[in-house]
Amino acid sequence: MTKLNQVFSTGIVLKAAKAFSDKGPAVFTIKVPREGTKAHDFIPVKAFGDLKKTAIDNLSENTVVSIEGHLQSGSYEKAGRKVYTLDLIASKIQPAELERKGWG
Repeated sequence: MTKLNQVFSTGIVLKAAKAFSDKGPAVFTIKVPREGTKAHDFIPVKAFGDLKKTAIDNLSENTVVSIEGHLQSGSYEKAGRKVYTLDLIASKIQPAELERKGWG
C-alpha cells in the first residue's frame, strides 16, 4: 500500500545539525539541485527521537545524505505578519554518495 505524504530527498548538509533545546528536534538544512538548472532548493529538516542524536553526532557541513520522511507545514507570527513554513520531518537518514557535478 502506498503511503501518502512520503518524501525521499538527497542533498548536501549546509551546517551541522543542532538542537535548540533538550526537548526540541535536531534541525539542519539540505541543499538540493533542481533538475536541469543551476538553481538549488534549500530544504529545512527536523529529526526527533533517536534520529536527533544520530543527526547531531554525524551530520556536519557538506555531508551528503539521503532522507526519508514526510512534509509538515506550519506557521507563526513575526512582526504582525503570518509566516508559513514547510519542513521535511525525517524518519530515516543515511549517508549517501553521488556525483556532485554541477552542484555548485
